[in-house]
Amino acid sequence: MTMVAICRFPDGAVIITDSRATWEGSRPLVFQDTLQKLLPLAPKIVLAYAGDVTAAAIIAQQLRSCMKARVPSRLVQKLAAELPRVARHYYALFCARRRCANPLVLILGGVTEGGKIALAWFEAPHFHRHDLHTGFVVKGTGAVVEEYLRRDFERLSVEPSDLKARADALLIGLDAELAQHGIPTVGGLFQVVLLEPGGIRPLRYGFINLNPLNPARALGMEMEAGRWRQIDLTERRAVSLQEPAALLHAGPQALRVYDFQLPPGGPEPPGWHLTYFITCVAARVDTGTLECREVLTGIGSKSFPVLVRMLAAVGFWGSIGSPKLAFHLEQGAERQEIQQQHVPVEFLGEQVDVLTELVFTVNHAGPAFLECSLDGVPSRATRSTIPMSSPERYTLRLSRQA
Repeated sequence: MTMVAICRFPDGAVIITDSRATWEGSRPLVFQDTLQKLLPLAPKIVLAYAGDVTAAAIIAQQLRSCMKARVPSRLVQKLAAELPRVARHYYALFCARRRCANPLVLILGGVTEGGKIALAWFEAPHFHRHDLHTGFVVKGTGAVVEEYLRRDFERLSVEPSDLKARADALLIGLDAELAQHGIPTVGGLFQVVLLEPGGIRPLRYGFINLNPLNPARALGMEMEAGRWRQIDLTERRAVSLQEPAALLHAGPQALRVYDFQLPPGGPEPPGWHLTYFITCVAARVDTGTLECREVLTGIGSKSFPVLVRMLAAVGFWGSIGSPKLAFHLEQGAERQEIQQQHVPVEFLGEQVDVLTELVFTVNHAGPAFLECSLDGVPSRATRSTIPMSSPERYTLRLSRQA
């Protein structure tokens, strides 16, 4: 099986499928992430499917033959009217030959000459036509994402600025929802097309693992000359998808490009990574820049205890959220919290710069450690991964002056 979702928004529609083929004749099952499930039939017509790949291949081939023989069938309205008859006939022949009837759903999407978007789905064995004028439909083993769409569809219809932004948000939401369930028969990168009044547009996208503590991973998806291609940037390879007939002819080949499942131990907690921590006497803040002047690493005093005032400049990046930024002073067995504040992070991967004044009391001379932490973690692990202008823990030389 598979997952295919169609979503109709005020400014267009989005069709999304996965790329996994599941070979059920072998034990254990063979998973192959090279199956093209969004098939271009004409410049403004696309066919998607979920279910039996062999039956889908036969019906897609017959629909293309019909379109070549009769030019009017290139119109999406004409093809939608003929599809039930063609699909019913060849599905029945296929089932009689195989002596079994596996589930199959066909989705037809297109744009008329007048710029109107047509969406319909047809389900075996009768393939009755169901037009989608509003809302969404999800079919296949990945239909568990229906709860996510039911919960967020209204928001997606309003908040993003355009159809591409809605598709980007769908990708993130569907990925997260599928990972919660870990369905093995749904996998590979998503194939996504946008249906707009001007025509059909494939969505090119990619993602990268930004956590420096995890193995590097960067994947992308694009369509070229009607053929989808998955790109693994970490392994420097491209995995092209195959239409159903070509994949069936080549036979099973175990290949998993991407699995929708949570990492061992469940979802990763939010994480933030320190890029610099500098103490100074003065600083100049301008648009996009923060310049520290008179960097401070030592303090002298005639007597103790002494009240110390300084500026701390901190830069970090990580998950979206509001981590607690805290500063502590350690001297001998004593540890005191100097300051804490929650800093909002609005954009994933974008560095956040903070300049704040620290005021604290030092009781006696000798070495002391000024520590910066994010949600209680000093982030020392970033030291070996991200170059920092200074560590997250400072040694302050506190000496008596005559």
